[in-house]
Amino acid sequence: MKYNYNSISCYYSKGERLLFLPTGEFLPFGGAIGIEPVSELKFPVEKEILERKIKECFSLCWSKTVNGFPKVSVIEKYLKIKGYKKVVQQFDCFDLTYNTVEKKIHFE
Repeated sequence: MKYNYNSISCYYSKGERLLFLPTGEFLPFGGAIGIEPVSELKFPVEKEILERKIKECFSLCWSKTVNGFPKVSVIEKYLKIKGYKKVVQQFDCFDLTYNTVEKKIHFE
């Protein structure tokens, strides 16, 4: 299926690191789910490196299909933390969405 957007889930650890998860297709329900690989940047980071990592992550969107509910989310697996609630207690979360029609990035 062709989507008109690419989305990255971002997890920010107060001045320490930033994690990016591209979006993949979630079947049989449709919609999106975080997929591997997780990209990580440690602070401080140069603007050019940050931009390159974001573009790279956007290019991985929709590259994988996930069938059914995974037992553990990609971010839990990457961080080796059991429970998504513990992840969001340690990280601020936001999404970056690239509209492929408008060619604009939206911050949510």
